[in-house]
Amino acid sequence: MKVLGILGGMGPEASVDLYNELVQRFYKSSGTNLTSYPHIIINNVPVPNLFQQKGEAPGHYLGKQAHLLEKCGVQIMGIACNSAHFLF
Repeated sequence: MKVLGILGGMGPEASVDLYNELVQRFYKSSGTNLTSYPHIIINNVPVPNLFQQKGEAPGHYLGKQAHLLEKCGVQIMGIACNSAHFLF
């Protein structure tokens, strides 16, 4: 099973929602086989004003945070923030 990563925290509720959605989908698809449940690593980036910064700074910062997840072994990554998707 691949290691999943969530880059979140810019809006903590979005991270919680995504995590809950992943858990529910795995429960539904795996039934009682909890060994199929994946490792999920969350990088909580508590920077609520990140997108008020000018230029490329927000994208570079989030890129560094994504690389931290990769170093932790994350193979599939999602960003739990709609605004952050405009940077990638």
